[in-house]
Amino acid sequence: MTVIPCLKNAALVLLVLMLSSCGGDSETESTNIHTSGVYAAYSLQANGTGTTEISASLYVGAPRVIGNNVVLELQPEDQLVATVNGVDYQLSKVVAYGDFSYRTTVPTDMGGTTFTIALLRDTEVDAPNSQLDLPFAPEFVLPAANTALNFGDTLDITWQPANPGGRDILATYQTNCGSRLGIGADSFPDTGAATVTINSRLLGDANFGMNPGVNCTLTITLDRSVSGEVDPAFGEGGEFRASQERTRAITVRL
Repeated sequence: MTVIPCLKNAALVLLVLMLSSCGGDSETESTNIHTSGVYAAYSLQANGTGTTEISASLYVGAPRVIGNNVVLELQPEDQLVATVNGVDYQLSKVVAYGDFSYRTTVPTDMGGTTFTIALLRDTEVDAPNSQLDLPFAPEFVLPAANTALNFGDTLDITWQPANPGGRDILATYQTNCGSRLGIGADSFPDTGAATVTINSRLLGDANFGMNPGVNCTLTITLDRSVSGEVDPAFGEGGEFRASQERTRAITVRL
């Protein structure tokens, strides 16, 4: 069956409009919503630079993955403040890819440091006591920096300190073979050691179609995360997550 070009284009436009109407978030001024109707999503992210990024988003009710959420835009009467080691840091609005959150960066990534995030309000109930300790970073022991291995070799991954009672460590692999890229992932018990084989799965198929002898760069990222509770004044609940990431790059010869 032949599709007339103008009708085909019209159908595409209609499809885009339908999809756009089914997703996307809207926003409302924070002064319109009681604290009891707010869901808080807080996160801490550290990656070995000596700093930690704090991010916060506030929703009317629990957010849905498919979108159509209502996000609070803070008015001058309301503010988000993080306290770390006795110092206050105000979070500011950051817009990215059409969405916004509130962020700040603090000059520490020391494991065990307590981060407190407070929603402070003029005419509404405060939510001042969302607290979480930053996890200790999984520092690489093996592989050593600039290690060179061959496709099919065994790769030993070790890190310190271990945390056997905690969540699994997430390992992600980013492979660059020049003209091909690949992504893979594993999760390991946080015992401080894991062993994998350098194969197509780990390289995310970046080796497919490549000639033997090509050198690829494999970047391994270890991510240790924890989660905690937000202040009970948030009547819709929330989530508070913290993550420490470390990376190590090696060479893989196909």
